[in-house]
Order: sequence, then C-alpha cells, then structure tokens
Amino acid sequence: MIAIFKTNVNTHIQAVTITQLLTLRFSPERVSFDLEDCDRVLRIVGPVIPHSEVAAILCEQGFECAILD
Repeated sequence: MIAIFKTNVNTHIQAVTITQLLTLRFSPERVSFDLEDCDRVLRIVGPVIPHSEVAAILCEQGFECAILD
C-alpha cells in the first residue's frame, strides 16, 4: 500500500524527524518527502498505513497533513 499526504513540512531536518517518528511507529518499507513539490508530499509505503494516525503524528509535531487521492 502507498499512502500519499499533503503536508507543510518545509526543511530537510523536519522531514528527517517526521520520517524517524513514522518509522518507529509503523515500520514501513519506505518513507519519503518531496519538499520540492508545492504540496510537500509525504509518501509512505507499507502493508498498513493508518491515515488518521499519520496525521495525528504530524499534528503533534506542529505540522498539517491531509491525504491526497
């Protein structure tokens, strides 16, 4: 499964922090950010990606997160 989210993560350091948190929580196959995209896209590849939990983790860190179809 691939989950794609729109975020407001702006820097590489922020992306690394979020990636580490998501990896610890979900053990996904891959987590990546595209900070060059206007939507600051977060992609998570793994067997089960609970969208609401991903959004909650980003929100707890002060970021916005919305699922992209």
